[in-house]
Amino acid sequence: MDQDHAKIRLVLSRVFVDTEIDYRSIAAQLGTADCRLLKEIFFEEVAPVCYPNLRAPVPPVWTIFDAQWLQAEIANRLARRRRSACAAIKDKILSSYLRLAFSEEWRRLEAELGHGYEK
Repeated sequence: MDQDHAKIRLVLSRVFVDTEIDYRSIAAQLGTADCRLLKEIFFEEVAPVCYPNLRAPVPPVWTIFDAQWLQAEIANRLARRRRSACAAIKDKILSSYLRLAFSEEWRRLEAELGHGYEK
């Protein structure tokens, strides 16, 4: 994985912190990255690892996720998905749920990126 991909993951993880989300700032940091790629990274890599923060009674991450932790957790999840058909199916179900649960957050980010919203 290259540094740009790691940076994209870290920037997208800011949607899942327990502070007001600055979608404009996030979009500015993502620059001209392909919106379809960003959506895939958001829902398939970042959201499955970061969403529990917003579901916790007292979210432990308020401002930023630790970059090393984030990359390691995503790498572990992707490796499990490749090794196990069962894990891959569970992840697909989770990603479908997350696409519904965080559709508004994605819509707001996508609007800042200057793209039309597609379901």
